[in-house]
This record gives sequence, C-alpha cells and structure tokens, in this order.
Amino acid sequence: GIVYLVLFYKYVVARLADKWRCKVKLPDPVKRAWNHRYAQMGQCAVILVAIAVFLIVDTKDDRYRLVSAGGLAIILLLGVIFSKHRRRIVWRQVIWALTLQFVFA
Repeated sequence: GIVYLVLFYKYVVARLADKWRCKVKLPDPVKRAWNHRYAQMGQCAVILVAIAVFLIVDTKDDRYRLVSAGGLAIILLLGVIFSKHRRRIVWRQVIWALTLQFVFA
C-alpha cells in the first residue's frame, strides 16, 4: 500500500501541485517577523500545546495508554543527560526518527 501511495504522490500529486501552486509574496517585514526566533518558538509552543491537548482528550478514558510516551520521554531525557556533547545533538534527526517510528508503528 505504501508503494502505491508514494507512486501516486510522485506521478500525480507532485506534478499537479506545481501547476496549482500560487505564488504569494509576503512583504519583507512579515518575512522577518515570521522567521524571527520568537515567532519560531511560538510556533513550536503552539504545536506542543496541540499535542498535549490531543493526548489529554484522546486518553481521558484510559490514562494507562500514556505509559509508553512517558517511557520514551525518559529514554530521551537520559540520553541527553548522559551525552558527552549535548550541543551536538541534532534534534531534527531525533524528531524525524520519532515521527517515522510512530508512522510505521
């Protein structure tokens, strides 16, 4: 099923998206504000709050389902704590790995 999905995206959706994509040019002050560090932190905060709200609503009947998420958070925390070079952790790769794990699980 995944192979057909990828092929459909590559040969149909990607080609049509190029034709349908509208080019919106933002003014320079808007671009600077959008790319500002605090705006990016705000975007991350909104995403984290959305995930937290989803988890609260989704597990309101059975909180035991959150045990695996807690275990994952503890493993990541221990990895950061015992890391020799904390600043060299590439968080984009960590987030991608977790996302792929959830997608394929």
